[in-house]
Amino acid sequence: MKRFASHYVWSGNAGFQKHQVIEMKGEEVYRIFPLTEETESVEWFPGVIVLTTEKGLELEAIKQILYKRENNTSHPLYAYLLYPFDFILMQPVCETRHRQLR
Repeated sequence: MKRFASHYVWSGNAGFQKHQVIEMKGEEVYRIFPLTEETESVEWFPGVIVLTTEKGLELEAIKQILYKRENNTSHPLYAYLLYPFDFILMQPVCETRHRQLR
């Protein structure tokens, strides 16, 4: 089981949530919880982690998910890290790169 945290985690259900931890089993998100204190075995990434029901997405598809604000109510969820990210406008910038977390 792996744990990742970031400045923000975005999901269609809750939008942007600050300082959250996602716990993963393989490629799938197992649970999400707040980062309220130093937690064992959490890997910190700058940027935004986007949660979606689709895996293997390209950056443009992830941007569309962010802009549409669609609900991600079904499981499994997959996580993508976007960095760098514009935290003032809360959107990717032209230099933004992405990668699927596993």
